[in-house]
Amino acid sequence: MPRTAKPTNSSNILKIAIVLLAIAAIIFLLIFVFTNQDSYIEQAEFTAVGANVTYAHNTATLHATGNNFFLFDGRSVDIYTATGDIALSIPINMGAPWFSGNGRYAVALEQGGHTAYVLNETGKAYTATVNYPISGYALGSCGRLIIITAHNVYNIYEHTLFLFSPRGEQVLTINLTHAQRHPIAAAISTDGRHMAVSFIDTSGLELNSIVFFYSIDGNAATIIASNSNNPNQIVGIIRFMNNNLITISDKEVRAYSTYGTMLAHTPVYNRVTYVAFTNNFLALSLGAGILNMPSKPPNTTIFFNSNLIPISSFESNSTITRITAIHDAALITTGRELTAVTSNGNILWRRIITHDITHAAFLTSTNKIILAGPTMAQVFTITP
Repeated sequence: MPRTAKPTNSSNILKIAIVLLAIAAIIFLLIFVFTNQDSYIEQAEFTAVGANVTYAHNTATLHATGNNFFLFDGRSVDIYTATGDIALSIPINMGAPWFSGNGRYAVALEQGGHTAYVLNETGKAYTATVNYPISGYALGSCGRLIIITAHNVYNIYEHTLFLFSPRGEQVLTINLTHAQRHPIAAAISTDGRHMAVSFIDTSGLELNSIVFFYSIDGNAATIIASNSNNPNQIVGIIRFMNNNLITISDKEVRAYSTYGTMLAHTPVYNRVTYVAFTNNFLALSLGAGILNMPSKPPNTTIFFNSNLIPISSFESNSTITRITAIHDAALITTGRELTAVTSNGNILWRRIITHDITHAAFLTSTNKIILAGPTMAQVFTITP
């Protein structure tokens, strides 16, 4: 009878090594799952609603109101219902367009142009026209519009602020010209009674910022406070939130009362990449940290209330590419991945998309969204 070969020591060692490797892999997988459970949240089910929205001219800019959404492709503003059906198309042809929204309003205007078109959910609310080239603007959630213009007079730029009512009436004209101050941001309160303007101040050896606070009474505006305690900072974002003014610079975030009293401040040791506001919270997304400073991990989103008290934080696994907020939640985009997170840090759902995303926003609830890509958009309902 043929003799059966006995296993050699080397084959036994190989088998033992394979078993040990398998056990190690299982242990590693279990540890990874239980310490990184967010990575294994089951993907939400997406159901397409209505027909695809396509645009051939340019990548469209999107603003969702909570009920419906506006799409602007440089040629027209199209208003769609929450089911993805077009309700109205308004031709607006611009070469260097700006487009954004706040609440139930949106505005389209041209950098260096003279005309702005303010829209609401039923169509064009009004047209605002100014005499000088537009250099900046701010749209209030109430439909009021601030336009800042700039024109060169003997090599000095003169700046003028125009304020329009929700009916399109020009209610204020303010000369902002100062040889060493240049307006870069503005904001108006929901009730239209207060306004703020941020300037870059070049009078010193370093660039500083100064914020002026205005009280508005009819057709008159009065400066009631200013804050120049912004050494070597650029305050580029200002926004009213629950009657507090939030200012964001490259170094810190501050909260002021409408009368210019600083209520709170918090340093920022990371580069601020994206910001989203609601009436209830501010979502601040952070990029790379500052060397040798106590920075947060990159791609962290911190939620604050209007008094800058931190509510929660959320760390993304990839680079954040967009953030929008409504319905007490934020929609965080990291490349092709979407994560819906409440302001208290709870994950509602997560989904990886097969196409590039240029815009994403909640519609009537956190389980209904509009997604836009380079050439098309689509409404989806979500089952977590």
